[in-house]
Amino acid sequence: MVSIFLWFLVFGCKFTESNFFLMQFFSYPIQVMVGMKIQECTDRFFGKALCTNQAAFTLAIMYVMDLILFFLDTFLWFIIWNTIFSIFRSFMLGLSIWTPWKDIYARMPKRIYAKLLASQDVEIKYKPKVGVFLA
Repeated sequence: MVSIFLWFLVFGCKFTESNFFLMQFFSYPIQVMVGMKIQECTDRFFGKALCTNQAAFTLAIMYVMDLILFFLDTFLWFIIWNTIFSIFRSFMLGLSIWTPWKDIYARMPKRIYAKLLASQDVEIKYKPKVGVFLA
């Protein structure tokens, strides 16, 4: 449920931002450049091919750049909301976000054993030998 809510927030922010910032200013150049005809231009190396296709080439670059920004922005919104959810989850679990990573990793083998191996249904045959060596 939390994952669905996370992606709902990510795509909600994406829709809002894409609508107001990316697409709003992108429609007018498309209207102008689609009907553009460039005439009487020649280049020394490319001839008329570059000049006549300049509008289409520029539109293609704009589309590709918009698509790249769309995906990079989706990743950015995911990182932002995932950070907010992680901080909220840490406080719900009673952990501080300022807990050193060294302490978290030092307790991890015992927590794995407690969560996965030491359940009510499984007979405890093995006593965990946990050795964590920190430099």
